[in-house]
Amino acid sequence: MRKFLFWIGWSYVGFSILWLILRLGFSDHLWSLLLVNATADYLFVPLPVLLVASLLHQRWQLLLGLSIPVITFGVLVGAPSLPPFANAQEKNVIPLSNHIDTADTLFVCGWDEVFALKLTSDAEKPAKIWSWKAATSPGLPKLMVTKFATTDECKPIEQGRKVLITSSTNGVALVEQATGKALFYASVPGAHSADLLPNNRIVVAGADSPIGGHTLQLFDANTSARPLWKTELYSGHGVYWDQAHTVLWALGRYELRQYELVRWESKLPELRLKQSFLLPSPGGHDLSPNFDRSTLFITTDTDVVLFDLQSNTFISESRMNRLTLVKSISVHPVTKRLAYVQAEGGHWWSSRIHLLESKQSKAEQTILLKGERLYKARWID
Repeated sequence: MRKFLFWIGWSYVGFSILWLILRLGFSDHLWSLLLVNATADYLFVPLPVLLVASLLHQRWQLLLGLSIPVITFGVLVGAPSLPPFANAQEKNVIPLSNHIDTADTLFVCGWDEVFALKLTSDAEKPAKIWSWKAATSPGLPKLMVTKFATTDECKPIEQGRKVLITSSTNGVALVEQATGKALFYASVPGAHSADLLPNNRIVVAGADSPIGGHTLQLFDANTSARPLWKTELYSGHGVYWDQAHTVLWALGRYELRQYELVRWESKLPELRLKQSFLLPSPGGHDLSPNFDRSTLFITTDTDVVLFDLQSNTFISESRMNRLTLVKSISVHPVTKRLAYVQAEGGHWWSSRIHLLESKQSKAEQTILLKGERLYKARWID
């Protein structure tokens, strides 16, 4: 009996040390998360055994003396930083119905929360029907949470079943809408936008950042790891996969770039620059498709223009030209309703979302969300 208790006691100390090494040294690696959780489950099982055993023989006082500091350190320092369990259902995740009314659902972001609004006939009183925060996202390591202090992209894909989220505080994640689980995550300095490419690959545009930035990076969505490929893109702010022409469009501060896929079926894919177009005005900010996918909306510091995908030329946008500091534009492909966010009060954010009801209409509605810091609003494509 004593040999059995002796084995359990020393294995407890060994697993405690393993747990600390995994938490402190490898917390960004997916392979360590299962080991961390399994080890943490084991650590607290032998504690009653140790307490009983310590009464049987003085030798167990050594085990107890070694174990108590480890337990204390784990509770005070390690346990709060444990990643959430992969199958956890967090309280703040409100799953949408499997039958989403895509005509009236708008995803918005800016602060540390990404949420979806259900627009009603009374545009001033939308209902929040979904919410996501990095701090409570299953599958997202705790050390990644600080990389989503703010959010600057919330692009719903696959009919809203997944959402691509980026943050200028260096985070990018692909989130499952139904559970809030992070299916993919990575660190990209100054991340400002992302899009899904063929073969389940993700491209991310990075703007300025204290730790680098100004890049275009390519990832495999099946693994949260280092980029497969990257290149320089000054003040990268937008990316859009043009399925009709099988090219990627990427927006920087001064230019709009067109890339083609190279060696896409291999393990070392690349994006090859085909063309670059100087913007009519500097400060490229948002890049999004028009309702019929024949043109792209581009916002800059001082203007809103369209880019014709057939002629590869910039054309004026009569309703919104000369609008300054427009942070995002999104046009619904069916209803043609346009939603945009314009910075106000000298800030990077706004508390308002503006709606134009159709391509021809100039009538505008405004959704005021008091206390919010809004940066982008996206319809479900």
